[in-house]
Amino acid sequence: MRALRRRRARWLAGLAIASFAVALARNAAAQNHREVPIGGRTASMGGAGVAAGNDSAMPYLNPAGLAGVPADVFAVSASVYGYTQRSIGRFFHPNGFDEASLGPTSVTEESLSAKGITDLPSSVMYMRHVRVSSTMSYVLGVSLVIPSASDDQIVGSFHAVSPRFNGSIGYASSVASGHRDYYVGPSWAVAFGDWLRLGASAYTLYARSYASVSVDGVTQVSGGSFAVGEVRTHRAEESWATAFVPVVGAQLRVWDKLWFGFGVAAPSLHLAGRVTRTTEATNVGDSPAFRSSTSTLDGNQYSDRPLRVDVGVAWDDRKSFSVAADLHWYAARPGAIASIGDRSATEIQSGELTRTYTQRFVDKTDFAQAFDVSIGAELALGKVLALRVGFFTDAAARKAPSQPTRANLNSFRVSRIGASLGLGLTLGSFDTTLGAVYARSTGEFYTADVSSTAALAAGGSVVAVDTTANSVLFVISGAVSAEQAKKVIDESSPIGAPSLP
Repeated sequence: MRALRRRRARWLAGLAIASFAVALARNAAAQNHREVPIGGRTASMGGAGVAAGNDSAMPYLNPAGLAGVPADVFAVSASVYGYTQRSIGRFFHPNGFDEASLGPTSVTEESLSAKGITDLPSSVMYMRHVRVSSTMSYVLGVSLVIPSASDDQIVGSFHAVSPRFNGSIGYASSVASGHRDYYVGPSWAVAFGDWLRLGASAYTLYARSYASVSVDGVTQVSGGSFAVGEVRTHRAEESWATAFVPVVGAQLRVWDKLWFGFGVAAPSLHLAGRVTRTTEATNVGDSPAFRSSTSTLDGNQYSDRPLRVDVGVAWDDRKSFSVAADLHWYAARPGAIASIGDRSATEIQSGELTRTYTQRFVDKTDFAQAFDVSIGAELALGKVLALRVGFFTDAAARKAPSQPTRANLNSFRVSRIGASLGLGLTLGSFDTTLGAVYARSTGEFYTADVSSTAALAAGGSVVAVDTTANSVLFVISGAVSAEQAKKVIDESSPIGAPSLP
């Protein structure tokens, strides 16, 4: 019996050490190309606007659409408020337990909460006609667009028992991660009569991400009379990167109200970036009795975007019925997201000298080729009210790994499909959109496996498990002409104040 317990103790110590090693891995935030609906009319029509759109999504989607705005626009703002509820299967024990060592093992308690909250302005724009003639008009503008953003929180715990050894395993884990893509820059557009529009945007991309991970685990035998393994890991990471992204586009009216359009975003050109990471971990077990590790990472961050081509067709009749369809293609880009730098670590282990070292750190994530579709329609219910519906897809951007590694740990790889519904209200020079967007996500989440025989033999491994999510986002968009805005400001100014130009 004593020998059996010793074998049990060694197994549990190995379990704790394995979890200690896997917990040091890097967290990667979710990254899809079209996570956030942008624009007002465009957002409520499933994102379809390449051919005939003219709202605040155009500088990013197809800058030629700016030339279709009939007047100077003082401001266009689309805000998104959303909630995501996720489901992750087998988060703590993806391949079950090592019954050869543990015997029949049962989970007595398990809980998991995974959700995300979105609250941000997805697109803001100011534009002005700088020259207008009977045959040609020029437009200049500046915009901020956020097409990709997420904030996720995962909190869970579980407890399992092994009657053979009167032992137990317990873990608690929390992960908070998120990212934002900010595109900001000027745009230019020109209209040749009412049949051809051309445009270009010169964007600076600012990509920011963060992650905070905490893992606590305890393994016990003999009813808890002594603890064989105890592990605690805490890690925090922040990164940012900037890049230059030019976008060009065109809209062409080929017959009556039939329009074709295309937009091209060149592969981003990296400018600068930084990543910092700190990790603290301790492990108390049977062999070794004590182990502690502290590490810091400081290096360069790359967050590049691939070549994007958008093609669309639309029948655009704002007074009656409009329908639009877009196809979006994203090229593959190896090493699109990369952290490269030096990792300095200090390790303390019972019976050994303290070890301090610095090693080169290279972590890369590839983008896969992806296709997305947007389809939308608008029905005019009168001169001031329009009903809009849409459908869209959002394919996974990250390339599926042939074998998940620690670089994939705690990250999502999902594809989404969704629908939109909205109302457009036009009163004079005011244009408002109220809409809702629903998206269903399916794909993979990469979790740690530290309890199966295969994982223990490898010192802990990363496993892809199924995940689903349901997201509801609300879009509020408003636009007003510069002329009307100046009038309101002048009328509300104190007596004697000079009129605005």
